[in-house]
Amino acid sequence: MRRIFYLLLFLMVCSEVYAQDDPQKEIDLDVFIQQLFPLQNEDLPYEELYESLFQYYQNPLDLNTARREELASLYILSELQLNNFMEYRGNQGKFISIYELQTISGFDKITIDKLSPFVKVEEAVDYKNLIQDFSERDKFFILKYETTVEKKKGYEKGENRYNGDPGKIYGRFRATNSKHYSVGLTFEKDAGENLKWNPPGKKYGFDYFSGHIFLKNKGKFKSMVLGDYQLQFGQGLLLGAGFFPGKGAEAVSTLRRYNIGIRPYSSVVESGFFRGGAATYSFGTLDFTAFYSYLNEDAASKTDSLDEDYVRSIQISGLHRTATELSSRKEMNTQNYGGNLTYNLNKNLNVGITFLATEYEFSIIKKPNRYNQFDFSGKRNFVYSFNYSYLIQNFNFFGEAAQSKSRGIGIVSGVMASLSPKIDMSVVYRNYARNFHSFYGNGFGENSKNSNEEGLYLGVKFAPINKIILTAYFDRFYKPWLSYQTYAPSHGNECLLRLSYLPAKTINFYVQLRNQVKEKNTSGEDSEFASMKEESATNFLLNLDFKPFKSLQLKSRFQSSEIKQGNYHSKGMAIIQDVVFEVGKFKISGRYCIFDTDDYASRQYAYERDLLYTFSVPALHGNGIRNYLMIEYNLTRSIDFWVRASRTTYSNVETISSGLEEIKGNKKTDLKFQVRYRF
Repeated sequence: MRRIFYLLLFLMVCSEVYAQDDPQKEIDLDVFIQQLFPLQNEDLPYEELYESLFQYYQNPLDLNTARREELASLYILSELQLNNFMEYRGNQGKFISIYELQTISGFDKITIDKLSPFVKVEEAVDYKNLIQDFSERDKFFILKYETTVEKKKGYEKGENRYNGDPGKIYGRFRATNSKHYSVGLTFEKDAGENLKWNPPGKKYGFDYFSGHIFLKNKGKFKSMVLGDYQLQFGQGLLLGAGFFPGKGAEAVSTLRRYNIGIRPYSSVVESGFFRGGAATYSFGTLDFTAFYSYLNEDAASKTDSLDEDYVRSIQISGLHRTATELSSRKEMNTQNYGGNLTYNLNKNLNVGITFLATEYEFSIIKKPNRYNQFDFSGKRNFVYSFNYSYLIQNFNFFGEAAQSKSRGIGIVSGVMASLSPKIDMSVVYRNYARNFHSFYGNGFGENSKNSNEEGLYLGVKFAPINKIILTAYFDRFYKPWLSYQTYAPSHGNECLLRLSYLPAKTINFYVQLRNQVKEKNTSGEDSEFASMKEESATNFLLNLDFKPFKSLQLKSRFQSSEIKQGNYHSKGMAIIQDVVFEVGKFKISGRYCIFDTDDYASRQYAYERDLLYTFSVPALHGNGIRNYLMIEYNLTRSIDFWVRASRTTYSNVETISSGLEEIKGNKKTDLKFQVRYRF
């Protein structure tokens, strides 16, 4: 009775703030993503990250059944908030409504606003069988087409040209239920690829297909998958798929990974996934996962003096536009197999071991240079690890230690803690040997792969008063061996400071400063005797999100960068104004952006709204203007349309890009069309 009284009281007080039929309608994924990724760059797998986040949005976690690991994997709640949530649910029983979150200690309005789109309270439903389940859940089909208006050099007549037309086609069917299953099929043809992709033309079809059948909670089987999938265990040193922001403006909650296990794969990124089968079987406190994968991958094979085939590397672009690119298509098969054993000793402690073996059809022999002497070579690799997670009060200790066939060792270990309701902190140490080889890992670190790196990270999140949040981190790293553009052992550091002010749900203002210092070869020197100097990169952001009316959103942003190394100095800036307007069944999004950079080094990355399941982060360099306009239209409850046009106009240039991508003139215009049908 007391709980019902408190709930009614909070609903009356907060009715103006939370008045809505569906809390999910208030989410702005674009703002949420930019809070996690303060500085965009081309290295992050944005499509996979967006896909993972959007799946949480489409299939919210049930507050009455969600595990701590699942809630933590949203990277919204602190350790104190997670503890208070689990204690409340344990003491009070099932939630009546998501608004009941307001009665939990430490759950302020800002936290609830972020969390509410990704959670729900679901009534218990007893599905008689999978067919009935399938008929009652979310199903949709998406078809997308995009092209560049201006003609690229690769489409002109000649021997060295693209085989296909400039149109990119993407299709996707997906049926999901967060508790029971996921069924999906994705197909794609990139621009320049031909639907008749095997000249002289006996094979037809889309260049890329991906599909899966994924089941959850079927008796003792926690999850099963056939088709394409990814895996995530421990801290990602061996298997690190899924949504993992890493270093970002959150500073604390985004530093560790969680045991998500098997994840269905439906992205158009044509590498880095498994194709085959996997299953997780529960023995009570013990979960056992086994998996097998057989996948044909792109690689340009060569023959050595002994008439043995080998490849320099696996090609991950997924592009098959020219005769050269087509000759490498699916030239080498890769087999992966292994397993994971996770023991949940109690609700506060779990440990696990993971094993992964990889076998290539051909030996990988890289062209030798000064910095890749310890890179993997050969046909076979295996790697195994031990991981742990221990929770004591408001401290969460976690880590993983791994070793590969080469005997190289990788270690990551850290702690996240809520020191008080206003202060959260995190410390993470990593040490990846130069000969540590893990092809599907994505653990915390500075480098794109977990090798040749040692570092210590410290992050802090501080809310001194209501509506003001201060986040900061400092990361010190060291490379004990040579690396690309760095021909000696080197060190560096990175720090970030963000001050956010949220006076109302409709206003979000923040200012951010980030500086990174690395030792690199001096500009223009790439010889054996190249000298090194520190390169300093400073980025500044000033951002205001404002929603004066329910139908109107405004976003103003100024960003700049400055690169210094010795006598070399490069500056860049961008001024961006976004407008989102909703009227009836229409939603109109637009941008006007002015950019000016000295060269490519000081380029500006600016996240843009795009079609559903599309992530756009263009790199702006030189001097010019970038605009886009996107219209979304809900024709019926089942059919949605998107149309998007974007144009970049450069000053004082006669051509854009180079090679087969070269465009004559100073303008590049892209058009995109998409339709979604919901069954």
